[in-house]
Formats: sequence, structure tokens, C-alpha cells
Amino acid sequence: MASIALQISKVSLELALSWCAQWVAKLESPTTSHEDVDREFVDVHFRGVLRSRILALLRQPKRVLLNPQTFSVMMKIALEHCRREGPPPSEADVSPLAKAVLAVPTHLSHDVEDLTEPELVVDVDGGRMAQYMVANQMFNNPADWRTAWAVYYRCLREIPRELGNHSRVIDFEAAYLDATAVPLDDLITVCAVLWARAINDNPTLPLDYFEPLRWEPARLAAVLDLIAASPEFLREALREDASELGLLWSTKTFDQFPVVRWENYLTVLRPSWIVNRSTGAWPLYDVRRVLEARGASSEISRVSGSIEHAYEHYTLEVLEDLARPGLVYRDDAIRRAYGKKSSVADAAFAYGPAWVVVEVSARGFQLKTAAGVSEEALTQDLDHVIRKARQAEATIDNIRRDEKALTGATTPLGARRFFPVVVVASRFAGNPITFTMLNARLRATGVLQAADCAPLEVFELEDLLAVEGACERHGYSFLDLLAEKSSVERPLVPMREFLAHKLGQPAPVPTRVDRAWPEWLNTAIRLLREGAATDDTGAE
Repeated sequence: MASIALQISKVSLELALSWCAQWVAKLESPTTSHEDVDREFVDVHFRGVLRSRILALLRQPKRVLLNPQTFSVMMKIALEHCRREGPPPSEADVSPLAKAVLAVPTHLSHDVEDLTEPELVVDVDGGRMAQYMVANQMFNNPADWRTAWAVYYRCLREIPRELGNHSRVIDFEAAYLDATAVPLDDLITVCAVLWARAINDNPTLPLDYFEPLRWEPARLAAVLDLIAASPEFLREALREDASELGLLWSTKTFDQFPVVRWENYLTVLRPSWIVNRSTGAWPLYDVRRVLEARGASSEISRVSGSIEHAYEHYTLEVLEDLARPGLVYRDDAIRRAYGKKSSVADAAFAYGPAWVVVEVSARGFQLKTAAGVSEEALTQDLDHVIRKARQAEATIDNIRRDEKALTGATTPLGARRFFPVVVVASRFAGNPITFTMLNARLRATGVLQAADCAPLEVFELEDLLAVEGACERHGYSFLDLLAEKSSVERPLVPMREFLAHKLGQPAPVPTRVDRAWPEWLNTAIRLLREGAATDDTGAE
């Protein structure tokens, strides 16, 4: 990496970060294809024989030139080695950066290049290859922006309002304002504006870009303090990250601060980091940091428990809609049937003699797992899934023993079949290696090994919503898709990948996501209109 660092250090820090951010934004724009961005990059930066060779390589199936991780590593190197020189001129020489783009990928897989053949065999343990595959997948497959916005709106806004009298649910908007002194709508608005600007091919913008909001400077600064940091601060934070999480895959600092704040302008480092910063777990982390500083452990539990309950509630309402025309039994009904001491799944769905039994987990992969630096962390995360699988198995065992206690009816005719599913409401890297490790661990512990039990399926929330979209648009049933996937000889891919292969294209977005995701942008539109109205009336 030393030669790459020397190459990147030939340009200013401002130029390096804004240039990298621009190409990442092109890659993540919903209106462009990866192939088009690769071709544009080659056309802009290379000539002659080198250009011809690169284009020849790109004509090979599944070959790409650019990837977000290359630019992330270059950003980290730039923050460590480049000097600040002020806003770069429009015709600045970026050839050192273009050359670095070709060099960085050769270093991204060096941890697994020297693996011996025995080390490539995956069983209960996956070794370095498993760590690498998980880190690669989690970095290069960010959450779909529409899904992230829709789930945010439902789980952090609508469900807390609808379940306001529930003992586990609190008003998250009020909790966020109390902890941060920033209205949640302000966070969403600034992130929405930054995201929209970035994907429109200009991720560097002046601070006065926010003038249409007509906010006092302190109001804007309060939001930026949460999501933006100076390059000097980022440099120190990244050094701390590298000591624990390595250089190549960790996004811990960029997840919290996806925006660089210069004196009078900003640079959005990656659009998907902006989406994550205002959805998912990050608003909760803002609250937790303040409560931890206050020593308010009970409040942390209440807020975290409320968000966890909202995500579980959302997952189950998707499942219940998806399970029709099956009969739905939630955990309270299962507990009444088999006793309070029995371990129960979150839901079971009866389709005649077939059952789909589901357990929901709000816990995703740890930072060390996502960064690919700890086999122990990966093992802990997979073992958590197995504990959830045991709860599903306990319900399956009870149904197998006494189905009538739950349904009140005699067992339907036909071959009985159980389909266990664990839904991880946050992030899980499902790939052939992690699924192989899970299956080996399930066999070693004897969990879900009965002949009438299909292989365990592990879904991210996006997998579940992809199934719903496929069922809505193509007329499939949840049970049919589970049965078809389980019949594949080696069903070691996520459900989204299975559906994409089956449909010849990514699964369509379901109606519930299409309905809800615009609310994220509508928040920004509403506050922009309020700013315009203030400007028109001259009111303070």
C-alpha cells in the first residue's frame, strides 16, 4: 500500500475526497448502470493501449472496474497522507487518483490469496475465507434505499404512534429530541437533501445550499454536528478504527460521519452512508450515546427495547400479510397452547399439513464481523442464529406432538412438512460459506435435523420484502417459494439471489415499500416549503 499512498499524496486532500465521492455517487445513482459508470471512467481517464486493454477486460462476463470499497480505501489513505490546500481548481490533475483506482483492488483480497487447499474447506468453521466473504458482502451490498426509508418510516414513526399504549413502546421522536436537541425531522431533511444532491452527480456542496430552509445557523449546525466531521477529526477516528477493525473493510467512522465538513462547504462521501445515517440503527445510536453519558442505563433499555419491538412488529405484520391464506398463530397463542415454560417461536403459519415457523431477531452482525477481522465474532453471530433456530424447533416439536392443542382441529391429511425461518431485522451476510457453516453447526448440535424439516432459511428484512414483492407481482405463495428453494440441491444463497435467478431480474419492490418510502423525502419537501413560505411572508 505504500506506493499507492505515495501516488494519492500527490493531490490535495480536498481533491482526493471530492473526486472519490463523485465516482461513488455515480455508482450508487438509481438512474445509472454500473457498466455505464465504468465506461465513463475509462473514457475520461485513459487513452491508447491501456484504454483498449481495460475495455477488453470489461467485456468479460461479471467483470467490473469500479467498486465503492476501492474509493473507501482511497479516502482513508487520503485522510492520512494528503495535505489540505483549499478548494481544488476545476482543471486539477487527477491522474494520480485514476492510477490508484487500478492498483487498490489488487490489495483487497491479499488476506485470502495465500490460503492452502485445506483452508478453503468450509465446515463448522470458515476461517479467513469466511471472514473475507462476509466483509466483502456487507460492504458492497448496502441496504436498498427505498426499503431503508420505508422501514424507517414504519418502525420509527408509524408503529410507535399506533402502539402508544403498549408497555414496551415509547415515543422515539420525543426521545431523539430530548437526547440530541435535534428534531428527528431535521436530521431526515438534511440527510435527504444531501443524498439527493450527491446522487445527482455533485456530492460536494456549499453550506449556503441549505438557505431555502431558512433555518438559523445554529439549527443547521446542530444537525451537521451529528453527521459531519472535519478531516482532522476523521483522520484520528480512522486511526482508532484501524487498530481494532483494520483498514480495508471497516466503515464505523464513515457510518457515523458520512459527510466531511470543510470551512464553508461539505462533501458527501457515499450516498448509502447518508441513507444509513438517518434510518436503521443510527438514530437509535445517537440517543444511546447521550444516555450512556448520562448514566441512564434504564432509559437505554427502554429506548432500545422499543425500537426492537417496533422492528419485530413490522416483521410479523409483513409475515402475516405474506402468509395468507395460511392460518396465523403468534407467540401468545403458541404459549397458551403449550405452556408458559415452553420455548416458543414468534409465529407459526399453517398451510394444511405444512407449517412455516418463524423466529425474528433484531440483532445483526457485529462490527468485527462486518470488518472481517474476527473469526470469534462471526462464530458468535452464527451461534445467535442457531439459538433462534432452537426456538423455532421447540415450536415445531410441540406442533408435531400435539397440533390440535394449537389449532383446535385434527391434523389435516397429507405429508407433514415444516419450514423453519429466522428473520434478521438488521444485517446478515447470507452466502454459500455462512450458510454452509450454519448447516454444519445445526448438524453438529442436532437442531432442525428431522426428516420432515426443510433446511433453515435465514432472511434479512430485504429478503422478506423481496418475497412479498414476488408474491404480489407474480402470484406466488410464500409456502411455494420456500418449498421450491428448499428443493434445490444446494440452496446456499440468500432468498433475494434465488428470486433474481428465478425471475431473471431482481424481485420487485412490494406495495408497502412503494407506499412508505416517499415519506422520507416528503419530510424534506415539507420543511423546504415551510422555508419558502417564511421567505415569501418575510416572517422570522
